[in-house]
Order: sequence, then structure tokens, then C-alpha cells
Amino acid sequence: MKLMDAILLAALALPAAAQQQMTASPMIESVDFEGLSASQQKLVTSRLTVRRGDLLSAEAKQRVARELQGIGLDLTFSYKAGARYGTARLKISAGC
Repeated sequence: MKLMDAILLAALALPAAAQQQMTASPMIESVDFEGLSASQQKLVTSRLTVRRGDLLSAEAKQRVARELQGIGLDLTFSYKAGARYGTARLKISAGC
């Protein structure tokens, strides 16, 4: 058996959660807000199509940028590693 075949078989034997953590896109652990009122947070949450548990892929990041721009408030977003391996915390902030 070739080494790559053995690695593939080992990866397939992993539980689904472990396989997800092996992806290049982290799973969104939380969506946090900074400098937004409760009503603004509710508005943003209702308009965003990414949620906790979704993968933060390149396409998801582009979608977040478009959706925040479409809301009409001066909003930015950033992300950082989450508390668990393979996760990220998405932060939405009021602009300068």
C-alpha cells in the first residue's frame, strides 16, 4: 500500500468532526460584535447568511463582506483563531 493510500484510509476512518477540523477553512465558533447597539446586532444577524457552525471559507468571507456592505452601516469584520483547533471567531465591528 502506498503511503498516500494509507493516509487517505486513515482520514476516512476519522469521525466526521475530526475530518472537518482537517479542512483548510475553520468552522465558525462564534460571531461577536463590537461597537454595535442591540438593534444593530439584530439587524446584522438577520442579514448575514453565515452562522455559528458554518465553515469560514474564502467564499464565505467574500459573502460576509458583501452582506455587511449591503446593510448600509459602516461595518468591518475580522476573524481570529477560536478556542478549539480548527475553529475561528468572527468579529463584526462598527467602523471608525
